[in-house]
Amino acid sequence: MKGKEDLFQLIQSMSPSEKRYFTIDAQKSGRKGSRYLELFHLINGMEAYDEAPLKRRFPKSLPFDKGYLYDAILRAMRDYHSSRSRAAQVKERLLDARYLFERGLYEQCEVRLSEARRLAEDIGDHLMLLEINKEYRRLVLGAKQQGFEEQLREFSAGAKTLLEAIGEEFRYLEIYESLLTRVIKQFVLRKQEGPDRFLERLYERSLAGERFPQTDLAQLRYHQSIALYNQLHGAFDEVTGNFSRVVEWWEAHPKYKEEEFYRYLEDFSNLLHAYATNGRLELLLQLLDQLENIKPNTETAARILFQKVAIYRLISYINLGITKNLDKMIAEIEEGLDKFRIPAARRSALMLNVALLFFTRDRFADCMLWCGRLIGDRKNQYRQDIRVAIYLLNLIAALEVDKLQLMEATYRSTYRFLRKQDRLRSGQFEQVVLDYARRYMTESPDEQHGLLGEFQTYLEGVHSDAETKISHGMDELFLLWVRSKRSRKTIAELM
Repeated sequence: MKGKEDLFQLIQSMSPSEKRYFTIDAQKSGRKGSRYLELFHLINGMEAYDEAPLKRRFPKSLPFDKGYLYDAILRAMRDYHSSRSRAAQVKERLLDARYLFERGLYEQCEVRLSEARRLAEDIGDHLMLLEINKEYRRLVLGAKQQGFEEQLREFSAGAKTLLEAIGEEFRYLEIYESLLTRVIKQFVLRKQEGPDRFLERLYERSLAGERFPQTDLAQLRYHQSIALYNQLHGAFDEVTGNFSRVVEWWEAHPKYKEEEFYRYLEDFSNLLHAYATNGRLELLLQLLDQLENIKPNTETAARILFQKVAIYRLISYINLGITKNLDKMIAEIEEGLDKFRIPAARRSALMLNVALLFFTRDRFADCMLWCGRLIGDRKNQYRQDIRVAIYLLNLIAALEVDKLQLMEATYRSTYRFLRKQDRLRSGQFEQVVLDYARRYMTESPDEQHGLLGEFQTYLEGVHSDAETKISHGMDELFLLWVRSKRSRKTIAELM
């Protein structure tokens, strides 16, 4: 533990069941455990880290106590999660085997090594298998049973095979990392840059070669790398097929999928994003149904699964104009937001999309309700672009609720926020929206119709200007709203 807030951040990241497990585990230690449990509860009860009350309660030994508690939590979490992790079970059996070997209990040592090898083979972990190979060779030399020389030769040959497999896995890992680095920086290559010689050589030498990878993990990295290469070149139809093959790889390796469920969800999320990018939202909904039927093996996996399903289901509902089971879906999202500790950025993105969904269904009071939850949340520092989008969305929704006192109060709070954020410069999108909203509130219905025409012309110009970037597509959304008002159709109908 290095930083003052390391322990606080660790405790905040723990799930409720992990905290319960640690509490029970610490209570087993008697008086010493209760001392550190008190420190644990003090920190757990903090919304923001404050060391002053900790120093008052632990005046002489706080740095030591924090370090001890940090290590104790990690020890408890290793025990808590080891039953679900084959990798952890392999390491435990290796430690057992070394202990038994040192006491000359060679047959028992071999049993533990055999168990470790079976578990490592289940998840195709060649690095662990190499470590087990080394321990077997030490056992053979220590026991010196008949025929041990032949056994050593067999293990030596096995080690060479494992090293070749590890070499292949790391080659494709490096290719994947090189491509992912480019995607993080750029996402798609700019056309004016011309061909990328590094990528072309990478493709020719490693991705388009005749020899398909032999090891399982190298095959996974191969499919991932092809997907990233096509994404960089803007071949999004190909990307969808590539990430489909990545997900198929995971489905064909259920034990590895269980072991690395978080990474499986990341790849499944990449497939969802590819379908969303291509506008294949009906197929996206089918994938979401498939994903929802998966039973995660940890609370962390359940939290991540909830986030992935919720955000893409919201995107699909918004863009496809779906109204069936809408309230049921929103209730499930509310339940998930209450149940899981979700990072502020992802939480705000989910809530923004719920507000957008209600806006596109002409349910403006519900839209304002969700906007108000974000606006009123002072504890979490959401991204500024999301806050700006929420305030603007809330303002336009207030015009539709059509209560003068509410409109005026919403206008004033939006004005104060945007001024504080330095978003009210002449000609700036936020300033223009605010001006139109103020005029709309004070003009007669006939004058409002003409004003909407002006606003539509402005929004069409902004929307067609590729250089102008508007927070979360508010220009497109408000353009739909204006057109729905002028055509007397719902936003969902226009979408």
